[in-house]
Amino acid sequence: MKNIGELEKKSESMMKEITHDREKKKEISVRKAKEEKMTDDDWIDHFSGGEPMTINDHIIPNTRETRILRKQVIQNIQTHMIDEEVVRQLKLKRIMDSIDIIQKEQKKKNKNKTNQITS
Repeated sequence: MKNIGELEKKSESMMKEITHDREKKKEISVRKAKEEKMTDDDWIDHFSGGEPMTINDHIIPNTRETRILRKQVIQNIQTHMIDEEVVRQLKLKRIMDSIDIIQKEQKKKNKNKTNQITS
């Protein structure tokens, strides 16, 4: 009796999961079909939530703390840019050095070939 009851509970829970999955799949397919038919205005309304967007909410107050943070951000950006420039210059120097070495080797090979031909 206990086994039958447990099996019935499991089957009920599995049926609930199956129906839930079917409902989710149906919702997803309906949403995808709706999204394919949406125009640009519909997309704007969808993402804005139907409410008009206010720009004044994004103003940063001009207080002492924000000025200090702004200064720190600008300094961090500048140091980052300088670091990237130094790395770029070092890579460029390595490439140029390797090109010079290859050119010198080619010149030596050419000299050796001409010396062998003349002798």
